[in-house]
Amino acid sequence: SQPRTSYSGIFVSNLDGGKFQKIIDRPYMTSLKWSPDGTKLLFLSIVVLGSREGFGSVLYSVNADGSNLRQLTSSYTDSPSWVSDGSILFSGRLGNGFDIYTMSAEGRILARLTFGDFELNGNRPMALSPDGAHILLYRNDVNTIGFWVMKSDGTNARSIISNCSCYAAWSPDGQMLAYIAQTGLYVMRLSDSKPFRLTDESFDDLNYDLAWSPNGKRIVFSSRKTDASDLYAINID
Repeated sequence: SQPRTSYSGIFVSNLDGGKFQKIIDRPYMTSLKWSPDGTKLLFLSIVVLGSREGFGSVLYSVNADGSNLRQLTSSYTDSPSWVSDGSILFSGRLGNGFDIYTMSAEGRILARLTFGDFELNGNRPMALSPDGAHILLYRNDVNTIGFWVMKSDGTNARSIISNCSCYAAWSPDGQMLAYIAQTGLYVMRLSDSKPFRLTDESFDDLNYDLAWSPNGKRIVFSSRKTDASDLYAINID
C-alpha cells in the first residue's frame, strides 16, 4: 500500500490504484514511513510546542488501519526512520542540543547516539542507510566541514567527505554514497572511501539534489548547464 497525505489526513490504497481509504484525520503531516512489517506508520505533525518555541514537528505513530494513534515525542523532532528490528531512529531536541536518538515503537528512549557535534536538521538531515547499517551526518564547525558516517548503534563515527559543503545520498544497497560538490558529481564506496568523479568540466553548475535508480546503476541529477535547469542521468560505471 502507498500512503498519501493531505491537509485533512492520511489516505492508504493498494498499489493497483484502488480506492483511497482515509485512516486518520489530522492536518500538517509529513515524513510518512511504513514499519518494516507494514503494520504501522510513523509521521511528523506540526504542533504548537510552547510560547517560546512556537510551532514545530513532533513524532506520531498509528496502526495501518488508523487505530492506536500515539504521540511519541513532545519536542522538536526530525528525520524519523524505522530500524529493521522495529525500533525508531530520529533526531530531536530532547535536551539542550539537537541529537540522534533511538526509541522503542512504544516511545521509550533507548539510546542517545550523538552529543551536539552534528548539524542534523535544515538542508542536510541525518539519513539512515537503506540496509540499516550506517547513519550519514553532516558536520560544520571550526574543526571540520563535511559528511561523517557512523554505525547505526552510534559507534565508529568517522569523516568520509571532508572540506565539502555538499549534498549526499545513499545508494539503494547502502554500500555507496553519491554526492554533489562544487566540482561535480561523485560516487564513493564505504569500503574504501575513495571518491570517483562521474561528471566532466562541462557540468560546473549542478543543483544540490540527486536520486539513484532502484537497481543502483544510474544516478539522476539536475544541472544548469544550459540556460534552464535540466535533468540528466549517468551510469556509475
